[in-house]
Amino acid sequence: MDACEEYGLELAELSSKTVARIAELAPSWLAVTNPVDLGGLIFSIGLKQVLERVMNTLLADPQVDAVLFVGPSGHKDLFGCLDIIPEVARRFQDKPIVSWLYGPHYHEFEAQLESTDTTAVFPTCERAIRALSRL
Repeated sequence: MDACEEYGLELAELSSKTVARIAELAPSWLAVTNPVDLGGLIFSIGLKQVLERVMNTLLADPQVDAVLFVGPSGHKDLFGCLDIIPEVARRFQDKPIVSWLYGPHYHEFEAQLESTDTTAVFPTCERAIRALSRL
């Protein structure tokens, strides 16, 4: 959030419809806010379905202008889910998606995402936010 402030970006205030749709996946103890924590949601229907639903829901919200996806490249299930991001990016071409992936398989994940020409992957969260600020 500090980097957003530094580059003149504000976190979107999610609409009540967006919060309700994401909250359907959340355990009762998890508050749905921005940024959205996917970790607490994956127990409901699995990572791929959660990623698809959350990305589509966020980008459909008129308050949301872009999405920064942050993910651990060491998470074994994430590699099989990354095809969701380009699919969603094609659906919402007017709203950029940028990614910051960290961990041991960063370069594999980066290659998979950037080969689609729909999203950019950055080596740090700050660089991803700086790129969004210029868009």
